[in-house]
Amino acid sequence: MPRLANGPEFHLDQLNGRQLESLIGATAADSDELIEMLFIHLSGDENWHRVFLDAGIGFWETMSKADAFGDYEDFRLVNLADRWHIKGSRISSATCTGGRWDDSRLSRFSFVTDVGTIVFEFVDSTDMESDTVVRFWQAPESGS
Repeated sequence: MPRLANGPEFHLDQLNGRQLESLIGATAADSDELIEMLFIHLSGDENWHRVFLDAGIGFWETMSKADAFGDYEDFRLVNLADRWHIKGSRISSATCTGGRWDDSRLSRFSFVTDVGTIVFEFVDSTDMESDTVVRFWQAPESGS
């Protein structure tokens, strides 16, 4: 399982300009909003990308589908691409931003697409023990 990056801040440059094929969240909670792991599949890519937040920082990995989902058999999987109608959207920017190791700001992921922005962050941005949540904000319509 190659880890591509981990830390308080980094860019996920391999995702930029790529078309989103699938976005799936894994949750053990009652709420579909409280996501522990995000699985990202891009058009034309045989591997899956996993991103998660732990100890206040972000982690990014890539691996085969079987390896990506292997540890999450007991979790409920939420198809976020279908929920938000974003399959086929193009990622223009993918980042993990946050404070430095000794800063109180916790990391968060942001994926800007041509149809809106996906944010994956701690529920309480000052508590690294809090749950993580994923949200989507639709981009304003052109010409509005």
